[in-house]
Amino acid sequence: MTRGKLSHIEPPMSSVRKAKLAILQWIYEKKLEPGDRLPPQTSLVKSLSCSESTIQGAMRELVQEGIIRRIIGKGSFLVKVPEEVKKFQAATISTGNVEGVKHQLGNIALCAIDLPDQERPAYSPALELLQAAENILYLHADEVRTTVGVCSNVRELQEVIKGRKIDGMIIDWRISPGDPASAEIRRFLYGLEYPIIHCTHEIKLWNGLQRIVTLDNREVMHQGLDYLVRVLGHRHILVASSADEYMAFQLQRLEACEDLRCLYPEMRLDIYRARRHVRGSTFWSHCGEDAFAAWQGMDPRPTAVFAINDEMAAGFLVQAQAAGVKVPQEVSVLGIDNSMHIRAQYRCELSSVDPRRNLIGETAGLELINQLRLLHERQEKNHLPGSILLIRPQLIIRNTTAPLSETVR
Repeated sequence: MTRGKLSHIEPPMSSVRKAKLAILQWIYEKKLEPGDRLPPQTSLVKSLSCSESTIQGAMRELVQEGIIRRIIGKGSFLVKVPEEVKKFQAATISTGNVEGVKHQLGNIALCAIDLPDQERPAYSPALELLQAAENILYLHADEVRTTVGVCSNVRELQEVIKGRKIDGMIIDWRISPGDPASAEIRRFLYGLEYPIIHCTHEIKLWNGLQRIVTLDNREVMHQGLDYLVRVLGHRHILVASSADEYMAFQLQRLEACEDLRCLYPEMRLDIYRARRHVRGSTFWSHCGEDAFAAWQGMDPRPTAVFAINDEMAAGFLVQAQAAGVKVPQEVSVLGIDNSMHIRAQYRCELSSVDPRRNLIGETAGLELINQLRLLHERQEKNHLPGSILLIRPQLIIRNTTAPLSETVR
């Protein structure tokens, strides 16, 4: 597999990982329920075209994860339906059945269009999405070669695909259409003849793109606000963001907040925009620190903070801890991203709205496979059908949110 600029992205799936995903897909296709028996390993070796040692390794991992239980003399039984199987179901419902698509996909380019290196956060969610898409491509193809890169302009994008015959591409747009580089990159992409799947933050910003997998940012904000107001009883909420104009996800989430005000007449909603102009690896955590300072100066103080992403929420939590402010007793904090990286780095069990980037990536991978299949069947390059696939977010509750207490009231 050829790599672009991101040499630190995980390598292609091991044979054991591919076999494990194949077993999970088999569980989905056969509609197995907890308690159902799996076929003997010898049968899996034949049906999945894997070696016996590979199947043994995959089954061992499934047992360790509590998904399968082995009973001596009786066989292996499904204990629970894992998240991966649910993702197969959601992705297949969205994109159609790809069964029987196993063939040579060729060279696939996976690219994130992001800020320049010096302005890019240390943690980029694009990596999760691209890895998920790559995993699906390897799962459903007998032979596929991927090129992965993060680009901020046309020159870098051309460098990623230079000298290679590309058969398809998945693009994750991390910048706003208002960014100066956006229009130039789009013009370049329009001149390419192979199928391109676009992963975007908000569909209405990208008129003209034919095949899109997009997150519903309005639903992201709706889930968070509904949980804070209707479930936990908070009436005064601070939405914390930055003043940056070129971050598509932020623009759409703030716009959604304004639209949602009318749904919660009992809620007072304040929006804070941190005005830090130097983007970089600590940009969002510093914005969170600024948001805490703004929260401290408010009278009365909001009882809940809804940060535009997890890293900003983590910056708020760090300052709250330093100031002796108890979370969630004195203020509930909710983020967006469900980032394992942020939780580990800041050692916090942060409640968060999960945009489900893995599912977006997996769905984009399946959609590209469908487009390549149609292209092969029709032998037409310019008449592939358009598609718009909308992914719904998921609320994840942890330790930083709680009902409005009597003392705070």
